[in-house]
Formats: sequence, C-alpha cells, structure tokens
Amino acid sequence: MTRHSQAGRLRDFAALLAASREGEPALDLHLEEEPLMVELEEHHAQALSLIGRREALLASARELTVQLKETVAVGYERTVALRSLIRSKLGPCSEKLARYGIKPLPRRRSGGVKVPAGCRKAG
Repeated sequence: MTRHSQAGRLRDFAALLAASREGEPALDLHLEEEPLMVELEEHHAQALSLIGRREALLASARELTVQLKETVAVGYERTVALRSLIRSKLGPCSEKLARYGIKPLPRRRSGGVKVPAGCRKAG
C-alpha cells in the first residue's frame, strides 16, 4: 500500500509518532510537547477508533443482510402460498384474480385443449 491509502497514511502517522517520541538529542527537540505532535496523536487515535467502528458496522451490515435475505425468502414462500389459496378459492379463470396480481387463465381455448373445470362458462 502506498502512503496515499488510508492504511499507508496511518502507518506513516504511527512511524512519525514513534520516531518523534524517541527524540533527536542532537537537535534538542522536545516533540512530545509540540502541539502538532499532540494533534497528530489525537487524529491517529481517532482514526483507529473510527476504523474499529466501521469494522463493527460492516459486520453488523453483513449480519443484517443475511437476516433480510432469509426474511424475504420466507415472505416470498408465503406470497406464493397465499396466491395459490386465492386461486383455489376464486378459480383459475376468475377475473378477480388480477386484483391479487395473478393472471387468470383464458376461459376458452381452441384446438381441443381441455379447459380447466373452474374456467367453463356457467350456462
């Protein structure tokens, strides 16, 4: 990873902080007291905290996705069963089926194909 990626920049923060804590006796620097170093430490800690929160949210999102898929699958099964029940109550050719999103079978067929019992015209 490069220094331009988030992970690369965080490694760069950590390396600079570690080197700054060790100090440079020849330069007589007291970087631990430097406001820039204090700010960098705060931002580094905040970034690590945010990464932890993001990972927890991603894990939660994956878990919720599994639950959602299961719920939708069961709901779909119930939808099929309910439409089947409605079709059995109204008959396979009833125009009322369209109200429930069910395409009714045609009442008459040509070519000698048997017409289902529920599709015959009452006469």
